[in-house]
Amino acid sequence: MAGWTYRDRKKKKEKAPPFLHRKQEETKLKVQLMHLKTKRGSFQAEKVKCDKMAGHNTLQAQQTEKGIKEEFQKLYQFLRAEETARIDAVRKEVTLKSEAMKIRIVNLTAEISSLSDKIKTIEGES
Repeated sequence: MAGWTYRDRKKKKEKAPPFLHRKQEETKLKVQLMHLKTKRGSFQAEKVKCDKMAGHNTLQAQQTEKGIKEEFQKLYQFLRAEETARIDAVRKEVTLKSEAMKIRIVNLTAEISSLSDKIKTIEGES
């Protein structure tokens, strides 16, 4: 057959000639391809956003870590100063108590010597 007529299509129960059917399939494929490309573009844009967000999260974590380390360094410095102050206070207290004990020992020694002299004197008179 040279061409398709309405009657020929009706006889073969075809809705459209093969070339028209191919054209419709090509059009359908082009539409599907366009949708896929659009979807890919959306995914690529979302990926760029995610990459930026990941970079921001990393930067934020680094800054937070740096801040925490600085705070702990200040705390360590405070604790070292507090430790030094307390140790110095304990040493000063020990020194003062030692000096007080030395004075007390000197006074007790003098008292003992005085009492020993009195005892000798009393024993010598008896």
